[in-house]
Amino acid sequence: MKKIVFAVNILVTLLSACATDTPLLSQEELENKLGGKTIVNKNVSESASYLPITTNGFWMYSVEGNFLTSTSLKMQSTGQKVLIGDYEYDELESSVLGAAYHRSEDGKHYGINFLLLPGTTGSNQQPVLMLDEKLDIGDSWSVTPDSTSAQYYSYEFSIEDKGLLKSVKDSYYDKVIQVKVKSIIHTSSNGDLEAGVENLFFAKGVGLISVEKDYSEAGTGMIQLIDNNILSGSF
Repeated sequence: MKKIVFAVNILVTLLSACATDTPLLSQEELENKLGGKTIVNKNVSESASYLPITTNGFWMYSVEGNFLTSTSLKMQSTGQKVLIGDYEYDELESSVLGAAYHRSEDGKHYGINFLLLPGTTGSNQQPVLMLDEKLDIGDSWSVTPDSTSAQYYSYEFSIEDKGLLKSVKDSYYDKVIQVKVKSIIHTSSNGDLEAGVENLFFAKGVGLISVEKDYSEAGTGMIQLIDNNILSGSF
């Protein structure tokens, strides 16, 4: 059988077909088209979160590019809640980045120091809306962390796609949301400049499965999921 090479971002149009006379593929038929490979989150419930936090749950990632000195990164829930401002956050521990925090409310996911995502790191470590599950394709929001510097960053988030089938490290994930993030640097001398773009991919019932980075100075890079134990708590 001729090997089918999938692009990094795979969109199976049959999955999102809305015409009543266009039958959707069953999971078995779809997996047959994938050469018999299993879709990791095929049995996830419709009520599952796109960034579930489970007790002792972890994600293990490979890291490519000049964004970390390490080639791997693990994030794991401590099972603890931490009060930050007026809200309780889930506490996570990163093998490289230290403590990270997550809060969800009505499909909205906020992060602090969360996996190098734009706006979530740095000395201020302010909560940033990383994903709103309920928004439609094309919807957007902006984040401008508090800063007293003459040079500072802001971030433009948008829902680039939904319902994707995504290949990450030879594994396939269904029900994926793609979030595009533009980083803008504001300077007093050169005005506003686009510093880079990231694409974040969240799989239902699993969490963040891939981050694809393209920055003018730091270059390109990827953070890709290679292992996790999240699914057991997502059904």
